[in-house]
This record gives sequence, structure tokens and C-alpha cells, in this order.
Amino acid sequence: MASTVIAERNTLVETLQMCPLCSGTSFRTLRIPGHWIGGEFFRRTGGGLGLRRCQSCSLSFVNPRPARELLNAFYDSENYVCHNADSGNTKTAQFLLECVTRYGPYPAKRLLDFGCGGGFLLRAARDDKWEAVGYDVGRRARSSCDAQGLHVTADLGDLASSSFDVVFLNHVFEHISEPQSVLSECRRVLRKDGKLFIVVPNLAGLRARLSAPLLSKHFNVDERHRAFPIHLFYFAPDTLSRTLEKHGFRMAGVETFGLGMDEFINRPGGGGDSKGGTKAPLPKKKSGIRRILKKTFFEAHLGENLLAVARPA
Repeated sequence: MASTVIAERNTLVETLQMCPLCSGTSFRTLRIPGHWIGGEFFRRTGGGLGLRRCQSCSLSFVNPRPARELLNAFYDSENYVCHNADSGNTKTAQFLLECVTRYGPYPAKRLLDFGCGGGFLLRAARDDKWEAVGYDVGRRARSSCDAQGLHVTADLGDLASSSFDVVFLNHVFEHISEPQSVLSECRRVLRKDGKLFIVVPNLAGLRARLSAPLLSKHFNVDERHRAFPIHLFYFAPDTLSRTLEKHGFRMAGVETFGLGMDEFINRPGGGGDSKGGTKAPLPKKKSGIRRILKKTFFEAHLGENLLAVARPA
């Protein structure tokens, strides 16, 4: 997934000539979602954005896509809200840390939150006795974390090699234009027995299937979770696993979670895909049938969120 696949580029839009995963050149044009994130902001592209699916490997991605300069301007604007201290919630953070614990143990208990936003996962990790460090390029994100006394940096060079047990990217990976650079840095800072955790929206999930653009247009269901056009990639379990394996990781687990139906009917408003949107599964009821149905649902990879766990190869 290198910049060499970019065929055309200006300060607003860039076009990829090859699939970032398999280097294929045959694409199927997909219908653009009707509900955008930052629609007014990205109107300046003049309708130059699109959505494609690779005919060879089935990876879906924005193409043509907003140029990096335009994306950076959006993330630093008031239109993007997930850099606020109150974005994200304690319950979600605790669930994510429970996922981490299941794949342990971790001798040093050091965690890097890559793309930490307002710091909700950092706060929970610190309270759980982790030595937690955040990384974010967003000025507002770092200011929010600094105000909470959280350790955050904008320079990956500040982080020593082989120094973390866990690197967590929570709803970050789908935003990154050149994932291979990020994955290379993740490998560098992870201990040889460390774990990489990535959470992204699940393209194969039930919510994604039911909120296809055509259905959204006619039935007004909510598809803002697709976050077009700032989600540059749309991953299913197979394409995310292949991406990680291509760039030096060995899969340790793939799971889905979150029913994703609570915001299914469209609600107007919302300027960004706040990390509070990472819904943990609903509390378990006493009903054994309910537990079995949920377990089957998630094992069929129908959950709203996709979690991939990998270790350096």
C-alpha cells in the first residue's frame, strides 16, 4: 500500500491506479454512500470522489480519494469531533482492555494507543495500571490528552524500538492512506512477543449489509458508520487479515462485536465518527438462548465492529 500506486494527485484529490492490497488494476465502481462525514467540507472536491472494489481481492476503498492535505485540514477543523476528551466512553474502553487481556500475558504491561484521539482508552488503561502512551498527529487531540495528564506524542521517533507489549488502533486504520508505513512502525515498537490490535468497521457485518447505499436512499437507514470519504478503506475479515499478513504480521485472532442496530435508523447531524461509536456488546442477559444467539452472530462475523489481533512475523 505505497504511494507509488497514486496515478494522479493535487491538493484536493488523488487517484490510485492499482489496488493497495493486491496491485490489481481492474475495479468495480460502487455506489457512493448518501450520508457523508463532513459532506459540506468535502464539497470543494467538486464531486471528484469515488468508491471502488478490486475485482481480484475484493478490497473496497475510496478512489479517487481526498488528498492528504485536505484530510489533514478536515481533522484539524471543528467539523471533526472525536478529538474531544468526552469522545468514547468508559464501558467501551473496559471492553477493549478485556479483549487485550484475553490475548495476554504482557510482562511489561506497556500499551501504545495509536491514534488516541481524546484519550478515552488511555484513561482506562492508566486506571488499570498500564503504562499507557498515546500517539496522535491531531493538535486538538494532543491538547485534550495533555489537559488530562496523559502521556501523548506526535513523533513516533520518540518511541523506543521493541518497547510495547500492545499497540492498539481503535477505528484508526481505515483512515490511513498508507497503511504499510504505519504497520512498519507498529512492528518496530512492538516487543517480539507483543500483540497488535486493530478495530475497524466490519464491511461483512449485518449493519453494513442492511445499510447499503441503495437501501439507505429508499428507507432512510443510517450509513454514517461508513464515514465516507474519510474512511479510505472498507475491511472485511479476509481483506484485513491479508493486509496484515502482507506487511509482516501473523494473525492471532479475528473477532466481531457489537450488534450495530441501535443507531440503524438515520439520525441527522454528527460531524465525525467519534470513537464512542465503537459499541461493545450489550450486557449479557440471563437468557441462555440470547447468549447462544449472540455467540453465533459474532462467530459468523456479523458484528458491527471487526477486531484483528496479530503478532510480528
